[in-house]
Amino acid sequence: MGIGDIFVLLLNDLPFKDRLVGETYALKRKIGQAQKVYPVAINTPTTCDNSRYIDLVPDNKKKSIIYAEKLNTTVLDRDTRYFFVEERWRLVCWMNMKIINKNYTTVYPFLQTVLKRIPAEYGNYGNWIDVYFDYFRQVPDSEIFSQYTYNEPEKQFMIYPFGAFALDFNVTYRIAQSCLVDVTLDPDLC
Repeated sequence: MGIGDIFVLLLNDLPFKDRLVGETYALKRKIGQAQKVYPVAINTPTTCDNSRYIDLVPDNKKKSIIYAEKLNTTVLDRDTRYFFVEERWRLVCWMNMKIINKNYTTVYPFLQTVLKRIPAEYGNYGNWIDVYFDYFRQVPDSEIFSQYTYNEPEKQFMIYPFGAFALDFNVTYRIAQSCLVDVTLDPDLC
């Protein structure tokens, strides 16, 4: 449970949602002599198997892929009761306009629909208190998938009838020190 889960809650009713996950990770695999990097999400909620991942690579069968990347976490301050935390998140949205609606030729209606669902002040979520989303920029197209090693066929999914955008947020919250628990060793995760 975390900030990535809040993004899922806020975007779960998107009419063009197909594949929506919270926090993602960059999976590195050696294929032949080359190392490939792909975005994935752990598939434990449905399979209880940490070795299975949800594929987040665009293809022409998916309507959309939406996921959140945690870029960094900083503890800003601490007092006797709380940690004050800031996290930087990137919300990545890829869509297949050919399946959603052929009349859309740009990502801007999708961007506006997503952006209006992310409130500046969210409130409380689990142990996170006073969660605020500060939208601060639309990511340049050249940076959206720059950390991934998509082959040329995958790169075709960046131009019409496909499109993508990414939005960066600073997310601040506080968490009570009394809510933090020690790590428990237990090999049976399910």
